Amino acid sequence: MPDKKIYVTKPFKLRLTKDNEIDFKSGFHTVSEEVADHWYVKAHLGDEPTDVANIVELVRRAEDAEAQATKLAEELVQVQEAAAKALAEKDAEIEALKRALAGAKGDGKKPAEGGQPWAKKDK
Repeated sequence: MPDKKIYVTKPFKLRLTKDNEIDFKSGFHTVSEEVADHWYVKAHLGDEPTDVANIVELVRRAEDAEAQATKLAEELVQVQEAAAKALAEKDAEIEALKRALAGAKGDGKKPAEGGQPWAKKDK
């Protein structure tokens, strides 16, 4: 079924099934034909607003979208900072392990098969 564009004048929630609830806020929505033709949806629809009201609605939505984008950008910065901190900690841990390995005493010989330096190969 093709989608339909509707204009909601009063916010409402439509529950089609127990687990399928749609939240409609005032403004334009694109919905399936089945939803658009539902009696409860029709009770909350109205004529599309005049051009001035339409512009006001679009400006409000743009402001909402900008606020959401700002919030997401701030969250992204926090995630990037946390990732950079975790990476720096891992780098420091790797460097400490490298220093410990370089300072370890050993005879410099490769361990025998089995991984134990004292293990002897049977031939």
